[in-house]
Amino acid sequence: MVDFGSLAKKAQDALAQGSDKIEAALKDNAGKIEGAVDKAGQFAKEKMPDRAAQIDNATAKAKAAVPRHEDGTGAAPAAPAGGATPTPTPVTPPAPVAEPGAVGAPGVTPATHTAPDAGAPSWTPPSPTPEVDRAAREQG
Repeated sequence: MVDFGSLAKKAQDALAQGSDKIEAALKDNAGKIEGAVDKAGQFAKEKMPDRAAQIDNATAKAKAAVPRHEDGTGAAPAAPAGGATPTPTPVTPPAPVAEPGAVGAPGVTPATHTAPDAGAPSWTPPSPTPEVDRAAREQG
């Protein structure tokens, strides 16, 4: 007979060991992870400049979720020799140019689906009590 309690305990122990290894790897590579998050945030802001504030907020939250060692190592790449921290040069993406007649082009309004179609048949949801509805129709 299989002892499921023992089997479950072994599975939990294996998962705990695996999660410890994952957390250690995250702590060892925290600087790389934060760099990747920054790079993804920059890419997203290039694609959606109107959402820059939301992207910055999400980037900050993602970087805050990265585990670090007790002494804080792994949190950021080492400073260059001489103690000077380089100032990143902001990159301004070129303004997108829409093709004439495309959605987003000047003078083109995108179609909205908020107004009902005049040619579409009306729809009413089914009644939860069809028996009562049928009796009401028969009476009058």
